Amino acid sequence: EALASRTAFVKNIISEVQKGRKSVIVELSDNFTRPIKSKIVSKALSLKDELTIEMLEKEAFYLGIACANYINILNPDTIVLGGGLMTEIGNNILDRIKIVTMKYSLKDAFKGTNIVISHYGDFAAVVGSAYYAKENSFSVF
Repeated sequence: EALASRTAFVKNIISEVQKGRKSVIVELSDNFTRPIKSKIVSKALSLKDELTIEMLEKEAFYLGIACANYINILNPDTIVLGGGLMTEIGNNILDRIKIVTMKYSLKDAFKGTNIVISHYGDFAAVVGSAYYAKENSFSVF
């Protein structure tokens, strides 16, 4: 979360703009007076904003390292990347995430792992928790 999330992305963009870097996100967010939501990041990416691309490359690297660590420790068959930002721009950086993951994970374990993007956006954790509770006959009552 601290390195690869919309919150981290926004923090990094604002920091870089304050250092004098240019980004279309400034205009899209009305000079940072509107929250920088995932759709704004997606729009900046579609406009080929250099700073946005650079920050997303950095996030893809960190996500790739995180995925590699999960694979090396847990050896899952699937890793699902969720959240609004992944829903909006995930297809643009998924290949980069997979390349980094492959580089830093155990080769045989990586071959058996799918990395996919959730279709549930910001609701991925809630839907996953509900499904887990249903499948495990978990009840809070």
